[in-house]
Amino acid sequence: MKFNKRTLALLLALPLVLPHATAGKIYKWVDENGKVHYSDKPPKDQKKTEQLALPEAKEETAKTKSVSAQQRIRNANKWLNNSREKRQQKQQEKARAEAAKKKQQRECQVMRNELTEYQHTNVIYDYDKSGKRFYYTDEQREQFIENLKSNIKQQCEP
Repeated sequence: MKFNKRTLALLLALPLVLPHATAGKIYKWVDENGKVHYSDKPPKDQKKTEQLALPEAKEETAKTKSVSAQQRIRNANKWLNNSREKRQQKQQEKARAEAAKKKQQRECQVMRNELTEYQHTNVIYDYDKSGKRFYYTDEQREQFIENLKSNIKQQCEP
């Protein structure tokens, strides 16, 4: 949930204003359509009006108000910082997951290209440790192709 600075300021100021707002009388009535209304002023044309009994708000000293307001601001800033950090962590995790997915897709494409190439060629060769070329037999070639298919199936197909 995102809050802009103005909304946050209003939320922080609400407890300061609320005791003064509830210090008055509250009236409740039901109109001719059956809708319940609440107001600080009694309606002019309603005969059945109920005055609600509200607890009296305790007046705070200016020093207490400022301390509690400062604490609320600190708490709000702490919450905002934590939310920001969590959002950044989620974005970083998402970016890492996307990078891993793209890497996996590239590797799978390379394996599929190799498979296509090996299936269409009659000879497969490699180099030994000394750099000398050696050729796979037909059985080795078929086994190599089957291993490549198995790797593709395991790593690339959901």
